[in-house]
Order: sequence, then structure tokens, then C-alpha cells
Amino acid sequence: MEPSAPAPRKISLGRWLLVVALPVCIIAGGIVWAYRQGVPERDIWEALHSGNLVRLQEMLKDDPALSRTKVYRQGYESWRTGSGIRPVQWTGRYLIHDAVMFGMDAALLDALAAAGADLSVRLEGRPLLIEAARSGKASSAAWLLDHGADVQERTRCDT
Repeated sequence: MEPSAPAPRKISLGRWLLVVALPVCIIAGGIVWAYRQGVPERDIWEALHSGNLVRLQEMLKDDPALSRTKVYRQGYESWRTGSGIRPVQWTGRYLIHDAVMFGMDAALLDALAAAGADLSVRLEGRPLLIEAARSGKASSAAWLLDHGADVQERTRCDT
């Protein structure tokens, strides 16, 4: 006589709720909470690029360090290549570079500067004034000159 297989155990509703439903609800709730909290670096980038001065000033008031937010390439370039996924690398661009290169309103530039954005940062060795000229943004160049940019400053090839 062969031994019979044990009968499958039935899981009670309470145990199923505890083991399956509760963890799923906790994870889903955490995802919703995180989404609603936002990502400050992304949110300030969006406020700058949409020209939302009030939101930009609110965020900088809450956290002045956001004025030195790093901008990553994947915001502008495809993250996939024909051979697969390329690693994300920071090229040295800060939020102030975007504000200058895209010719943002002077009030937005003032808000970044007032919060402590470093006006001496370089991108691939080029100072902000050269970036403004390279981008053809006369308003940004004029703003930089009004805020003490050195006309004699040169590009450093070693950075």
C-alpha cells in the first residue's frame, strides 16, 4: 500500500491578507507617497525650464543648496544606443549652466544667484560668459556682465 499524499492546506483569509495583501498595499502606498513627494532636483529643473519663478523661489527658500543642482545628460539625450544602455555620466553641468545657455529670464537667474549658485563654475573648462556667448544668449551674457563676469577670462583646456 502506497502512502497517500498529504492533503493541501487551505490558507485562511486572515493569513492571506497578512502575507499577501498587506505587503502589496504597503509597497503601493510607498510608491504613491514617494511620487507625491517628488524629487527636488527634478522639480527645480522643471520649475526653471517652465519659467515658474514663484515655484523656483519657494524651493530655493526651503533648500538653498538646490541652486547647485547637477544636471545629468539623460534629461536631454537618448539613454539607449544601438549597442545597449550607456552608463549615465555627469558632464559637469549645473542648473546655472542651463539658465545661462537657455537664456532664462533675469529674475530666474537672480533667484539662483541669491540662493548661492556658483557663478564661477565651468563646463568643460568654459566659464559661464563663454557658454552664454556660445549659445547666442545676449540677455544671459549681459546679466553675467552685470554680476561681475570677467571678460578676460579664458577657457581652461585641462578641466
